[in-house]
Amino acid sequence: MQPLTAAGFQQYVRIALYMIFAMLAKQGYSVPDSTTALIAGIVGILATLAWTVYGTRLNALIAAVAASPDVKKIIVADPAQASAVPSPKVVSGNAP
Repeated sequence: MQPLTAAGFQQYVRIALYMIFAMLAKQGYSVPDSTTALIAGIVGILATLAWTVYGTRLNALIAAVAASPDVKKIIVADPAQASAVPSPKVVSGNAP
């Protein structure tokens, strides 16, 4: 398992944000594009700050989790799921 990079961490943060906005839309809440962009920008800055402070610790935690027997079973049982990558639409930050 490769260590997580700052860019990879921001990608996961974008995915989480996309999921939050998708859940809000599903519940009938409309978030204007300008507000979405502002929130994404602020969260991006916070993600960069968090990575700067905790990046090394996060990689150590990920390595420890990846080494656990339960996670190894999941990777062996379904390698496609273990190496799943989000769609380019989410990765590039172009969430609907």
